[in-house]
Amino acid sequence: MAEAARAAGMAAEVSSAGWRKPVGEAYPAPDLLTRLHAAGVPVTLASDTHGVGEVAFRSSELVAMVRGAGYAELAGYSGRRRHPVALPER
Repeated sequence: MAEAARAAGMAAEVSSAGWRKPVGEAYPAPDLLTRLHAAGVPVTLASDTHGVGEVAFRSSELVAMVRGAGYAELAGYSGRRRHPVALPER
């Protein structure tokens, strides 16, 4: 999956939404996140917000996850074009 994402030029979404659902964890799982990083797949963060109180839900933990997988930056988008975004400070 990681190689296919890299070959297609895709980025992966790291989401905190799972912490609000029965699965009880962010996704993708840390092992897959590490594989995505090793394959050179950029990532972006999300909280799958459905209300103001969920904006940036557990974002500091997502930042720790992507740092733990080896990422030094996120993928941002403007006008459908990807650009690097520095990871927020811890």
